[in-house]
Amino acid sequence: MAPSVQWTDGFTRPFVQAVLVTAHNKMISLELSRVFESDSGLTTNAVVCSSGPPLALFSAHCIWRGNRDIIVAAGSMFGEVLIWKSVCDFQHSPVKYNPGILLQSLPGHDGSVFGVHMAIAEASRDASLKYVLASCSDDRSVRLWDISKSFATHHQGWIVCQSSHTGFGSLPGDENQAALASADGHLSRIWSVRIVCSNDGEFSVFSFGEDATSQLWYLTKDATLVPSRVGRASIHRLETAKSFSSHSSKNLWSSEIQLQKDGSVFMVTGGADGRTVLQVPVHDSQALRCNFAFSKLQEFFPNGPREYTSSSGIVFDSMRGNWSIHRTIISALSSYPSGTFEGSATLVERPPTDGEYDREILYAERGKFTTNQGFAFEGSRRYVYRYQEASSRITAWFVTLDEEAKVDYLFHQVTFDAKGNQQNASGQIVASGHHLCIRDDYNAEYAFPFDGTRLDTWSLKYLVAGPFKDYIASATYTRIPGPEPGLKDSPQPAVESAGIETESIKAYCWLSINELLATTSTGHVLHGTISLGSGVANSSQINIHWKVIDQKEDLQHYSSLTRLPGLGAIINGNSGQLWIYSSKTNQVEPLTDLSRKLARIITIEMKSHDGTYYGIIATCLGSDTATLITLQSDRTRASYKIISQSQLDLPEGSNITSALYLPAPGLLLLGLRTGSILIFSPPSPTSPPSPLPLLAHLTRIHHRDAVTSLTPLTPLPSSDPSTTHVLTTGREGHITIQALTHTHTHSTDPALSLEKVHSSQPPLGSMIEGSALDARTSEILIWGFRGRDFVAYNLSQHREVFSVECGGAHRSWDFLLAGSVDDYGEGRDGPGGEFGCGNLVWTKAGECRVLVQRGGASRVLKEGGHGREIKALACKALEGGGEWGGKKWLVATGSEDTTVRLSVYESQKGDGEGMRTVGMVSKHITGIQQLRWSEDGRRLFSCGGREEFMVWRVRRVPCVEVGVVFEAKCPPVTELWSHLRIMDFIVEEAEGGFVCSMVYSDSSLRVWSYDLSTATFKLLATGNYSSNCLTQIAAIELDSIRYLLIAATDGHIALWPVPDNLVSFEASRDLHPLLRHQIHQSSIKVLSTLQIDPSIVLVATGGDDNALGLTLLTVSSGAADNSNSRVPQPETLLIPKAHAASVTALQWLKDEDGKDKGEGRLVRLLSASNDQVMKTWEVRFGDLCHGVKDLEVKKGKEYQTEVADVACMEVMRAGEERRVALAGVGLETWRI
Repeated sequence: MAPSVQWTDGFTRPFVQAVLVTAHNKMISLELSRVFESDSGLTTNAVVCSSGPPLALFSAHCIWRGNRDIIVAAGSMFGEVLIWKSVCDFQHSPVKYNPGILLQSLPGHDGSVFGVHMAIAEASRDASLKYVLASCSDDRSVRLWDISKSFATHHQGWIVCQSSHTGFGSLPGDENQAALASADGHLSRIWSVRIVCSNDGEFSVFSFGEDATSQLWYLTKDATLVPSRVGRASIHRLETAKSFSSHSSKNLWSSEIQLQKDGSVFMVTGGADGRTVLQVPVHDSQALRCNFAFSKLQEFFPNGPREYTSSSGIVFDSMRGNWSIHRTIISALSSYPSGTFEGSATLVERPPTDGEYDREILYAERGKFTTNQGFAFEGSRRYVYRYQEASSRITAWFVTLDEEAKVDYLFHQVTFDAKGNQQNASGQIVASGHHLCIRDDYNAEYAFPFDGTRLDTWSLKYLVAGPFKDYIASATYTRIPGPEPGLKDSPQPAVESAGIETESIKAYCWLSINELLATTSTGHVLHGTISLGSGVANSSQINIHWKVIDQKEDLQHYSSLTRLPGLGAIINGNSGQLWIYSSKTNQVEPLTDLSRKLARIITIEMKSHDGTYYGIIATCLGSDTATLITLQSDRTRASYKIISQSQLDLPEGSNITSALYLPAPGLLLLGLRTGSILIFSPPSPTSPPSPLPLLAHLTRIHHRDAVTSLTPLTPLPSSDPSTTHVLTTGREGHITIQALTHTHTHSTDPALSLEKVHSSQPPLGSMIEGSALDARTSEILIWGFRGRDFVAYNLSQHREVFSVECGGAHRSWDFLLAGSVDDYGEGRDGPGGEFGCGNLVWTKAGECRVLVQRGGASRVLKEGGHGREIKALACKALEGGGEWGGKKWLVATGSEDTTVRLSVYESQKGDGEGMRTVGMVSKHITGIQQLRWSEDGRRLFSCGGREEFMVWRVRRVPCVEVGVVFEAKCPPVTELWSHLRIMDFIVEEAEGGFVCSMVYSDSSLRVWSYDLSTATFKLLATGNYSSNCLTQIAAIELDSIRYLLIAATDGHIALWPVPDNLVSFEASRDLHPLLRHQIHQSSIKVLSTLQIDPSIVLVATGGDDNALGLTLLTVSSGAADNSNSRVPQPETLLIPKAHAASVTALQWLKDEDGKDKGEGRLVRLLSASNDQVMKTWEVRFGDLCHGVKDLEVKKGKEYQTEVADVACMEVMRAGEERRVALAGVGLETWRI
């Protein structure tokens, strides 16, 4: 456990005091002497000054109380949180030992407590809640505790814990204290937790988990429950407000929270992926909860808006609707059961049945009551609420049990103050009522927490006391989304009485960054104008001013909106009639009638040499044809005209989901719901109406899922002008980049070909909805839904720009990306300038909600890498002009986190070197064991557990820089889901493909051929070594004979001859080892070869025995063909204790790196070990007539590395440039 450290503050003595709490629950006093003038420097003195119960801890937090008292919260491995106090005299040195005092024991967690944090609220909203503690655990829960008792209790001497089944107990006479609130939100274990108390006294909790997310929680209070009856623990709730997902892989190991004076909160997190992220500014609880604002429709009525003279009128009007009920009954008498009622209530307005009252609502509820003993039965009741406008009075009445529900007698009067405007401290409208039932008093308490003019929840509590009844019934009513019930027995429809607020919005469309259009279920077309504050802190002040533009009968119950850039929007209704809303005229006008209901409308810009046209693609329900309508607008965009209308013939059962016009080749691309892409030749403005020619039908671009967007990418400077790259997104959660090549032949139609050059699966889930390209930086943004969240993700930077909880994809919504630096009136580097910012509008719980995202939700302070140790490393040079340019290396790393990352390492003068991630693939389901590049650098090969061997096609593509496509997977040879691991492999080019030789953990060797034309594998040869795991493989050639050199865990190397014509064999061949030779006492961890001449190979090996081995494999020259001297002869020079731990990485620096000084040949060897030391070795030799006796080995320099558990090493060469990459838990590069 990392020690919990707390420094003293304000002491004037000549040393600095700190205390540490250890994993054994002991407190250590640490004194740092302030002797700055002394040559001896800073001196320290550490003594154990106190201790709590002798338990093993996973977490602790301590707070100074004055100069003597320290309060410690300790989280144990058995699920208990202990609060104890140390009373020591820290004014004198050394501090004398004084045992601690146990204050509180807080059981409740079902797993080890990994994090605790205490906070003190100087101005808490709840006067009784000043000292709180948050804890998190292995049980995935976050709990909040009231520890005021610990700060108020005084004990003399040490209080010994009584033993319990877990080894813990509590203070004598104390009962186990329940948590104030508990909640689950993480997908796995939670490592740490922090409490923040805002300036207005509101508590918020941050938790950091193994799932690489941080969660924000708020402590809320249910005002409908009575603490004296139900206990304090049950009236508080922990509600999740936001989830931050800015890291890859697993585990957030470090975090820091800082509360600013203005109430904003800054959060910095560090994960196992090495990335450090700043969440920019997370404001106080209210602003953070409302980074978006809830905008309500203004009320429209046929006779004007209703005016209220008191709160009672607003309350009466707002009570109408459908409500869910949760009622808790707590009874003090056994004759009246306690329990819970769950059900629903309908409050329907009906014509008044008494002329003395102006309005009347029938209340009817039905549900199930379950007693605390588990008995359940159905129940129902009805009342009538009446409203008298002259007196602003609401009364509740009993009704008869018959169908007519006639008013029977008075229940109670709902009493407000004289003006009907009574509010409590929370700003709720409250009222009360009283009824005497024989000798039992019924006291009713109402609470109406309005949000503006909208009521989504209210509560009603009955406190009943008397000789026959003694109980509290607390009910919470939550509005059920949907149409409001109409007037019962009234000939007028509900909308005429209730106005447009009872309508539901069917569609949204952003016209600009400050304007949007909406259509409703009754055919209204609304124009909304956004007004907001001048900064992110004021984003909760977003307001929308709605204006009714028009009402069309054709738009009732069903309508859709599609943005027409620069002109306005296209509106579609029930009959196939298309309407156009003009932003210039602010009017809705008919465009054309397609005579049948439309399934989808898509708009595109069609730029050409003679101007800009707009295309409207409409697909009719149940039809295999679509219509392309071409519009032309004047320069002012105030008028427009249809210049052509063409038919598109679609494959049977096709629905168009996306479209793109490519002006350079003059092609129209349509994405289909079936995952296919159709390519048409678009019409010219003067062409007569006719079906457009279909040029290509490309299937399974996104398997069988919808193609949701098509985006053209900025071409590379060196790219072929006949090739266009298009980004596609699919509903299966993948993105692809397709290279579309179009060449004109002697025929009228061009020759088309489409090749996938990149494919990946971003962390958005399956609901990717759209994409866009930043023309200034060539960055790519994609957006969609991940569970209940809407997420915008920067694909080029591999990071999340923002996310917001909106309920999921199945709702009306629209997103508009900020298209220019002036959209928010600020520069690119300001809050409004980051690519990915924009506006989101959606419907949730019957409300229109708006998010104006001005800046990114996070900022990467330091880029990271893998989430676990790197096991494989492969580099290729990207030097000289070509398609890359500059002195660069493409570095592939494979890790135990099952991912392969591609990074570009660039060599510059000075200190400008650096590595940036340009791609990541995650198709493996086990840890990566080895990576190799093909000789031409166009393919990457990877292997891992469960016989996973994969081929990846790699090339340069626009915007993402490196395109990666999964090409093939080698079939397994054992049963499904075998645990057989491919330990190492080599790849050699062959005619039409590659030959891949692999060694396995079951001591087997297999040779496969890979055919490039069919992307298939064929087993060529197999061999078995023994029962030992094979760890390394290399290919060598001695006297024109090819061999496979392998290493094993028994410390031996073995040589296997390979026939030259192996690829031509039809059936698999058996291979047998030619010789075995022991080098190390135990496993050989690494092997590297150096060809000295055609008949001599020098092999360097590193072992688990910490030794370095140099082995000569020699074939005597001039021997007869059938002589035993043609068998390679091994001879080893072993250097014991070459490192202090296992030697895990070796690399020869080739001939060009050595020097010939006339004293023999000189080569250098680099070695690295788990002792975190890299060493250089000079190996000098002559003609090697006497074998290893001619080897002269000298140890060179040693370099300390910060990479733990070194697993691999690569020498990167590009011309004269040399770098050494060292990888394990982290990655380092060294200049040579």
